[in-house]
Amino acid sequence: MSTIPNSKLVESEIPDGFGWRSLGAVTHHTFKGNVLTLDCGEAKLRISLERQGIVRVRLAQSGIFGRDHSWAVIADDAPSPAWKLDDENGHLTLITASLRIIIQKNPCRISFHALDGKFIAGHDASKGIAWDGNEVRCWMRLCDEDHFFGMGERGSPLDKRGQVLVNWNHDAAEHEPWTDPLYQSHPLVLVAQSLPAQSASLSGANAAATAHPTGTGAGRHEMGAGRGETSGQVHGLFFDNTFRATFDFGKTSTSRYSFGAEGGEMNYYFIPGPTAKDVIRRYGALVGTQPLPPQWALGYQQCRWSYESAKRARDIAKRLQASHSLRHDLSRHRLHGRLSLLHLERRNVSEPCEATARAGGGWFQDRRHSRSGH
Repeated sequence: MSTIPNSKLVESEIPDGFGWRSLGAVTHHTFKGNVLTLDCGEAKLRISLERQGIVRVRLAQSGIFGRDHSWAVIADDAPSPAWKLDDENGHLTLITASLRIIIQKNPCRISFHALDGKFIAGHDASKGIAWDGNEVRCWMRLCDEDHFFGMGERGSPLDKRGQVLVNWNHDAAEHEPWTDPLYQSHPLVLVAQSLPAQSASLSGANAAATAHPTGTGAGRHEMGAGRGETSGQVHGLFFDNTFRATFDFGKTSTSRYSFGAEGGEMNYYFIPGPTAKDVIRRYGALVGTQPLPPQWALGYQQCRWSYESAKRARDIAKRLQASHSLRHDLSRHRLHGRLSLLHLERRNVSEPCEATARAGGGWFQDRRHSRSGH
């Protein structure tokens, strides 16, 4: 373990009483096991190497870290991968099996590089990680080649560049293409650099064709000035925070993108690639993967919010049963709807889902019955 002081300090780039405060200079650092702790005035920043070469960055504005708990990340008792720390003039360098992580000391800023030195991602030089009261936010450098994918169920184009997205589950029953947020919150983004020409042109055409109806520019494909040679790979960012969060993928700035929340910790994971498949594999190791589905889940699933009558549901079930393409294995196919339909059957039988199942030739499935498996 080493503790190394650093002189010529400023506590923060933004003084008290002026809203957002960014991390100031590194006063000293402690390196123990797989954790590097940086003292930046009152605030502390922890950088740790997790399973599969994932790098975690965690902020404590007051200098005191709270309980290390996550509703998403699964426990892992495996030994942490090895890494090396170099203390050079003006910066620290962490070297892993696939990354070089450079920490600028004054002010404290982090950047991620390939082993050959090519830039992958990094904090914005002027803002970096900052906080304002309970709010926390991280600003990252935005490169010409950056394109953003993921974030779960969204109505907007696949490439999220130029958009601001909200993570806050909302039952938007009558949503439109640009309605946000929707039903799910997935704070995982895949950042792809240097898309192939065909993919890039399709992404741009998609954004132009679905320009935001309010004219705010969310559908535009604007690119900021280049920020140095990039690695041309895919990496992931997972923001582990359950508070209402926003992700600004270059809508309000052509030189930076950001993510943050109204409360909780600035606690994010940098997931190396170099391919999207590698990012998803590592993400699965971090949060867990689902078990194999039962056989009935692999068939055709016919569903809608509701059907206007039980007769309508029976007619659909009979047509599906008669369909040549689905006739070969009816045991794997399902017709299901919300309980508003099932209540209509209570006038005639005691078990509504059984009545619709009989009428539909075994097609109609209620959730209580579909749990039985194959």
